[in-house]
Amino acid sequence: MDDIAVFGRGLNEAYATESRFARDPRIVLASSVEEIVKIHMGDYAEPNYSPRSRDLYRDSDGKVFINYLDSVLIAEDEIGPSYEELLKHKEVVERCLSEHKNNPPIWSKYAWVASYHNFFCEQYPRHFSSEHMIEQSRIRIVPRRITEA
Repeated sequence: MDDIAVFGRGLNEAYATESRFARDPRIVLASSVEEIVKIHMGDYAEPNYSPRSRDLYRDSDGKVFINYLDSVLIAEDEIGPSYEELLKHKEVVERCLSEHKNNPPIWSKYAWVASYHNFFCEQYPRHFSSEHMIEQSRIRIVPRRITEA
């Protein structure tokens, strides 16, 4: 790596992983990085005490991805959660779900983000309530009769 270019096995593995597994708007860890994370978490008697247990989540397909919403808790002990940032995230996702409801390939990406948003909120019930979450009705795909508008 220098000021102009980045190259090497790590970059190639990251590119291959993202190209193959990042169908949703997430940053996926390559398997070699997952192995390093496992080793690191093994240093803790209780893996939930590892900072990685908050920084990273495992998706339904088994891939590990970066929990970027954890940034709203960066000053949790000093000033509390950044509710404004989380609510801004919610607002943008809800708006995009509405805007793209007739474009399934795009809409499904926002549905994934909405599910991730809600999962994040559920992890911290002392900080976040239903007002911080995206309504399930916005995420659900429900067929309807052809005679219905």
